[in-house]
Amino acid sequence: MPSTSVSKPQRDALKRLLREEAHRLGIDLFGVARWQPPPHASAFQKWLEKGYHGDMGYLAREPEKRVHPETWLPWGKSVVVVGQAYGSPQRFETDGYFFARYAQRRDYHNTLRKKLRKLLRVVQEHLPDVQARIYVDTGPVLERDFAMLAGLGWIGKNTNLIAWKKGSYFVLGLLILSVDLDLDPPVTTDHCGTCTRCIEACPTGALVAPWVLDATRCISYLTIEYRGIIPRELREPIGTWVFGCDICQEVCPWNRTALEVGREISLPVPEKILEADAETFRAFFQGTAIKRAKREGLIRNFLVAIGNRKDARYRDQIQRLLTEDPSPVVRAHAAWALAKVLGHLARPILEKALRREQDPQVQKEIQRILHQGEDEPEEDLVATR
Repeated sequence: MPSTSVSKPQRDALKRLLREEAHRLGIDLFGVARWQPPPHASAFQKWLEKGYHGDMGYLAREPEKRVHPETWLPWGKSVVVVGQAYGSPQRFETDGYFFARYAQRRDYHNTLRKKLRKLLRVVQEHLPDVQARIYVDTGPVLERDFAMLAGLGWIGKNTNLIAWKKGSYFVLGLLILSVDLDLDPPVTTDHCGTCTRCIEACPTGALVAPWVLDATRCISYLTIEYRGIIPRELREPIGTWVFGCDICQEVCPWNRTALEVGREISLPVPEKILEADAETFRAFFQGTAIKRAKREGLIRNFLVAIGNRKDARYRDQIQRLLTEDPSPVVRAHAAWALAKVLGHLARPILEKALRREQDPQVQKEIQRILHQGEDEPEEDLVATR
C-alpha cells in the first residue's frame, strides 16, 4: 500500500498539532522517529539466543519482525513515540509488601492506547486516508529503540529508557503512520557514564552485564511473567516484592529528579488477597496491571514474601492454602513459607500435608523441606496472633 504524501508545511503543522494534543492529554514525552530497523536488533537476537527471555515465548516468535519492521509494515514511514510517567518517591505497598510503582496507576495498556487513539484522530482529521497502527507493549516492536531514535532518552545499563532530567519511570506507546513527519534528533550518547549502581543493587544478579538483563533471574519476570514454582535459590533474593520490582530504578541517580505522579489504585491488605478466590481477585484488580500476575501468581508471590519476612500473622492463611488451595504452585510455596515462618514447628503440619498431597511437584517440595529442615528459631517471627 502506498504511503501518504504531504508537503513540508503540512508536516510541520501536523506535528505541531500532535505535540499540542499530546500535551493536552497529559503525555509527558513526545517525539517522532523513522520507521526503520532498530539499532539494537543484533543485540536482541543474541539475547534470545542465550535464552534470557525465559518463558516469554512471544518475544522469540517471529523475531525477524522486531529486527526488520519494514517487512511487515511496509507502508510505515514515521513513528510517534510517547511516554507516560508513573513515578512516585514512595514505594507502592500494602503492609510492607511491595508492588512496582507502575501498578499504582490504571492499566497503562488501556489508558495510553486511548490517548494514542486521540492522537490518531488528529492525524485522520487532516489525512483521512492515513494508515496507522498503535502499539502499547503488545506488538513485535522494540519500543525503547524507537524512543531513543525519537529523542526521548537513552537506554541505561539497567535496560530501561532514561529521559534527560526526568528519569526512567515511564511506560511507552507507539503510533506508526504512513506519513513522513519531521523527525526529532535521536539520542546517540550514553549518560550513565561509569555508574554501575543498578547492576550492583540487583538482588538476584539479573543484570549480568551493562545493558544485558537475564530476565529469568529478574524479580519482575519471576513475579509477573513466570507461571511456575519459583526456583528455591531465587526466593530469598526476591525479598518482599510481590509484583514487579523497582530496585534498579530506585538507585539510579537520574531518578532523583523523576516526574512524580499521583496514585490511582488502592491495594487490599495482604490477608484479603491471600483469602481471595478467582472471582474476588478479578474484582480487586480489574482494570489494573496487577491482574496480569493472575490469582495463582500473586498469592504465590505473597507466600514467598511472607516466608522471607517470617511474618507469622498470616500462618492461618498459609496453612489453609497448603491444604485446600486447588493450585499445586500455591501449595508448594505455602509449604516453603510455612517452614520459613514456623521453623521446626512446621514439621508435623508438613508431614500431615505430605500424606494427603497427590501432586508430585508439591510432594517433592515438602520432602525437600523435611529433609533439609527450615529451623529458624521461633523468636524470629515477625508477629503472632
